[in-house]
Amino acid sequence: MRKTIKVDNITCTNCAQSIETHFKALEDVDAKVLVTSKRVIFTYDENKYSEDDLYRELSVIGYHGIKDDKEQLKVRRKDRIDLLIATIFSIPLLWTMFNHLGLHFVYVPNIFMNGYFQWVMATPVLFIAGRRFFIATYHSIKNKNLGMDSLVVIGTTSAYIYSIIETIKSNGQSHLLFFEVTAVIIWMVLIGNYFENRIKEKTSATLTSLLSLGSKEATLLKNNKEVTVPIESVLVDDIVVVKSYEKIPVDGIIVSGKTYVDESMLTGESMPALKQVGSEVIGSSLNIMETILVKVTKVGSETVLAKIIQTVEETSLIKPKAQRIA
Repeated sequence: MRKTIKVDNITCTNCAQSIETHFKALEDVDAKVLVTSKRVIFTYDENKYSEDDLYRELSVIGYHGIKDDKEQLKVRRKDRIDLLIATIFSIPLLWTMFNHLGLHFVYVPNIFMNGYFQWVMATPVLFIAGRRFFIATYHSIKNKNLGMDSLVVIGTTSAYIYSIIETIKSNGQSHLLFFEVTAVIIWMVLIGNYFENRIKEKTSATLTSLLSLGSKEATLLKNNKEVTVPIESVLVDDIVVVKSYEKIPVDGIIVSGKTYVDESMLTGESMPALKQVGSEVIGSSLNIMETILVKVTKVGSETVLAKIIQTVEETSLIKPKAQRIA
């Protein structure tokens, strides 16, 4: 059985490694993580595992599988709230940096320089907006696979604790505080995550639309009988029967029949193409005339549609120069 689950808190390749390693240790289940679209493709024995079991195993290692669009909206709303909290409480702290940089011509209210005020501002950013990083770090330690979240926690918490000690020692009058570092790091990471997630959602939507083009079943000709089977069961050199106005399920060569095929969804060509014996046909294109017999030449990841999907994913992995510098 094959099942794709969207996971909202996949952020990096370490996340992918954690998930794949966890499921590799289980029998009769395999997980392949697509970081760019935040999806996990499971191949499993449906007699031993249910979909709920997969969601449960994900939660054990700290990942949240999204079951429907309603849940996706909740995740998006939570991201916006965390970003709003971080923005509101980080701006006053960011303002104090003008003073630290010696830009005294910029007005900074005196209260902004008070250590106790900065402490109050930094706390909700670290423990409310930034709680996701602590949760992720806990599971990273538990899974013995530290990632980016751990670095954020170590850096921001160290600055926060040092600043608290310095504030208490100086009764809030010290200028050697780093509360703004704590808040601004989390704020910047959340901004980056927010826009990255929006891009990944678009990538995911593109992949979903491409995947929906593929056929789920195929009709094989075996011993002069037509047998309908799942697309995963089709092998190279099988003979597939494609009737009028059916999708051609796989890439292949016509061995019997003559027809016109609509390939606009792949090539953009609006006019149907004439196909006859010896002509190559592309999986997911539409047979719009007569019944044809197709000898399978490519299946699975080797088909044209699969290559297009792979290209979309690889393209989304390419980082712009500004992102690489960051």
